[in-house]
Amino acid sequence: MRLLDVVRPALNFLPEVEQPIKRPEFNDKILWTAWSCFIYLLINNLPLFGIQRQPQAQDENEWIRTIMGATRGSILDQGMTPIITAGLILQFMAASRMLDINMLNREDRELFQSLTKVMGMSISFVMGTLAVMSGYYGPVAELGLPVCALIVAQLFAA
Repeated sequence: MRLLDVVRPALNFLPEVEQPIKRPEFNDKILWTAWSCFIYLLINNLPLFGIQRQPQAQDENEWIRTIMGATRGSILDQGMTPIITAGLILQFMAASRMLDINMLNREDRELFQSLTKVMGMSISFVMGTLAVMSGYYGPVAELGLPVCALIVAQLFAA
């Protein structure tokens, strides 16, 4: 059994973008790009519920946040880091033949994309849990278990 076959049961639950029937026009591409940027900016400024923003706090990771499209204390606190990390790890595994995959086979490509999504969600959950438990959003004892769980759920859902 291959690692790709592990995600086969999740195929029905993961969202997927289908190929367009006809090539989108340039104006449609511009419209969808503008909507995507607007939604990104809106969500990027939406604060996490349960934490208190500290305007004077020094952000040690500010340089990487710019690259990864993240804002400290917002719903997109992790930015694109989980999905980029998952994609890089799996691409390296595929290139080094650690994954048994044939990119010419459509089913293998779909399974690979699904594995990337599942791994990205797993990384997001682990990163959120580690950030909360390390006291990144405040002392865990002061926040309480329900608030900590809510913060992790927000980071995972984003």
